[in-house]
Amino acid sequence: MDASEHSISKDQNSHHNDDSGAAINLTTQSNHTTSGSQGTSIESDRIEASLNQAVSTNDSSSHSTSSSHSSDSETFNHISPDQLKDTKTVNSSGTETAKSLSERLGRNGDFLDPGGGTNTVIASQGNDIILGNGGGFNTITTGNGQDLIVLGRETTNRVFDFNPDRDQFGVADALRQDLLIGQGQNPTKGGIDQPLDSENNAVIVDRSTEHILASLTFTDAGDISDRNFVRVEDEVLQTFQNNSTSSSKTA
Repeated sequence: MDASEHSISKDQNSHHNDDSGAAINLTTQSNHTTSGSQGTSIESDRIEASLNQAVSTNDSSSHSTSSSHSSDSETFNHISPDQLKDTKTVNSSGTETAKSLSERLGRNGDFLDPGGGTNTVIASQGNDIILGNGGGFNTITTGNGQDLIVLGRETTNRVFDFNPDRDQFGVADALRQDLLIGQGQNPTKGGIDQPLDSENNAVIVDRSTEHILASLTFTDAGDISDRNFVRVEDEVLQTFQNNSTSSSKTA
């Protein structure tokens, strides 16, 4: 993916705060790819390296829970907890409430909202807030900052480069009580289209629907804990989105 694939227009898909605090509105072509305005070529190199790592294994063994389709929109996205190993629940009572989203974003972070459908999101170098709750399927590559990915029901996120030491997931009260973490057991190799429940991936599931909310590529489920989840209420998120939209219109 090179910089020529990105276009800039006035809509609500993404807002970037530059050093002066101005909000620059970014969107992309029909594939809904969103990225930060800084270092597009650098970020492209980083995601390419991640994807190349995935492509290095590509045998075709089968697994009962994996879809045979390679299209993201058709990727298998439900799983029974007994098909994962080393499962554990998130302690909802111990989940901290996220600090001010504006403060978390800071001056150099991006607010990235890919919307619904099938999307690719490339984070920037700052502390980004990425919405992974719009329905559909998102492929997300985190950046070098402390990124926050907001999860939502009936949305699946394939996440590259998630760093358990600094990155977090934002969840509303209704969802955080149903979170289950486990290690995939699917031996199938498929490059960048490897199954979400690959044995290489940590999987986060909504227990109430058995929907896969996030698949963290090349991540050990043992490294994901309560500290990687923060409470983000819908009203707080909506206010933040509205303020970001207002800022972009007045910039």
